[in-house]
Amino acid sequence: MNTVEWTPIFLPAMWLFAIYWNASWAAGLGALWLVGRVIYFVGYLSSPDRRFPGFFIQSLAAFALLLGALGRVAYLAL
Repeated sequence: MNTVEWTPIFLPAMWLFAIYWNASWAAGLGALWLVGRVIYFVGYLSSPDRRFPGFFIQSLAAFALLLGALGRVAYLAL
């Protein structure tokens, strides 16, 4: 369920990043987000206390996409 909660943040951010920056970088950060989700899942299965590394990786990738896209949109609007 946590993945569904992050999807409305991740997907539009990745699409906008691909449009305004580079599709290859967006794909790479998207792959990093998926790796973070897998690490989060594996950590959560072993112990809920071990989910932080995966959460950190996926949130870092999502916010890099989001802030990169929004920054570029703001730059182009000026």
